[in-house]
Amino acid sequence: QLIREWQFEQTGPGRFVFRFLPLCSAGLEENLRQLQSSFKSALGSSVGIDLEAVAEIPTSATGKVRWIVNRWKRP
Repeated sequence: QLIREWQFEQTGPGRFVFRFLPLCSAGLEENLRQLQSSFKSALGSSVGIDLEAVAEIPTSATGKVRWIVNRWKRP
């Protein structure tokens, strides 16, 4: 296992951010390429997915990590 925690957030139409806390760097780059490819297969090849290594994933008001977040509000 190369990623400890993660969060996938939609920030706009066809725009996403994948935040993650890496456990180690060995093999991480290849793992992230595979994840990005899987996301694009599921969501469409034209979507933009930013990968963001973070030190902490923010918790919700209940103190839990939300794995999937949608911050995009349709007009």
